[in-house]
Amino acid sequence: MWYVPYFYSFAETARANPAKQYENIVIKQLLNEKATPTNIYQALTNIVQQATIDDTLLLYFAGHGEKGKDGQFYFLTSQASFGDFETTGLAWEKVAALLAQTKAKVIVFLDACHSGVASQETVVPNDEYVTALMKTGKAGMVVMAASKGRQFSFEDIDFGDGHGAFNYAITQALTEERQTTDTNQNGIIELSELYRSVKFNVHKLTDGKQTPWLSRNEIIGEMPVL
Repeated sequence: MWYVPYFYSFAETARANPAKQYENIVIKQLLNEKATPTNIYQALTNIVQQATIDDTLLLYFAGHGEKGKDGQFYFLTSQASFGDFETTGLAWEKVAALLAQTKAKVIVFLDACHSGVASQETVVPNDEYVTALMKTGKAGMVVMAASKGRQFSFEDIDFGDGHGAFNYAITQALTEERQTTDTNQNGIIELSELYRSVKFNVHKLTDGKQTPWLSRNEIIGEMPVL
C-alpha cells in the first residue's frame, strides 16, 4: 500500500502510474487552505495507525520552514503566518515523533525550501529538517530533499507550467522519462534510479544552483518507489 498525503501533481503521478509491487494505492492530499497544522497532523496520525510492516509511506511536504524562539523547527504551509509560525506552523518534532511509531517503510520527499521571504537568521534549510527526522531513530526511513544547505529551491513557468524544479524532475522521471529512469528495465522505478534522475535534471534545470540530496536510515540495497 502506498500513501501520498501531500502535493497534487505528485499524487496525480501516483494515480496515473500504479506500481505493480503494490496491491493498493491510497492517496491523501492536503492542499492550500486545507493544509493546516491540525489537518496535516491528523492525516499523518491516521496513516501511521493504519500502516503495517508491508506498507510503504511516501510523504511529500512542500512549503517553507522557520525556527521558533523555542528552538523548534516549524513547517509552514500557505496558511501559515511568518509573524506567528509557532501557532500557525507545524512543529517538525511532532512529525518526526509520529513517523518513528510506524512499522512501515518511509520515504519523505522534502521541499521545505530556503525561501527568499523568510529571514536569513531563522529560516530552516532542508538539511536541518532531515537531521531532525533522522534523530528519531526510525529504521527504514529515506529522505530525498529538494536542495542542499541554504540553497534556494527554484520555481519557473518552464518547469511544467510553474512547478518547482524538484517536483517537476520527479514527475518527469516517473512519467515521460520513465523508460530512461528505469535503468535496469525491470518495470519498477527504484530509489537509486529516481534519485539519479532527479539530481541530474534539477542540477541541469537550475544551472547547478540547486542540488537534491538523499539521506538513508538503516535501509540497505534497493527500495522500490513506483
